[in-house]
Amino acid sequence: MNQYRHYKTQTQSAFSLSEVLLILFVVLFLGLILFFIINPQKNFAESRNTERLIDVTDLANAINLYVNDNGSLGKVEDQIPTCPQTAKISKNEVNLQNLVDEGYITELPKDPQTGTSEDTGYVICKNTSGRFTVSAPNAENETEIYFKK
Repeated sequence: MNQYRHYKTQTQSAFSLSEVLLILFVVLFLGLILFFIINPQKNFAESRNTERLIDVTDLANAINLYVNDNGSLGKVEDQIPTCPQTAKISKNEVNLQNLVDEGYITELPKDPQTGTSEDTGYVICKNTSGRFTVSAPNAENETEIYFKK
């Protein structure tokens, strides 16, 4: 008699759980490495600059709507210097809270890094023809952010 029996071996047609987890771990690890190689600081700075651009545009549009409805910014307009000099949009310099109070903008936007409830971090000036320029002096990556209305 033959002491050895031959058993038919089964072939596996699917991945095991450990193989799937290993592949997932490797993919996530490579993704993490790529994330840090891409330079997240630059991406975060660009994201903040985009927020600044939106804020500056919102402020300029609110000012334009207010001036169209009321003829001017009132006594606040006297505090706005002629470009290239600028004044801070803040409670102490150029206070544009009336734009919020009268519903032209929901709240005064603040610079994502330097803005506070006292100082928005944005500046304003007007040219000789009376048009306003709102800008973000704290823009990053040597970017100039301004909006003329």
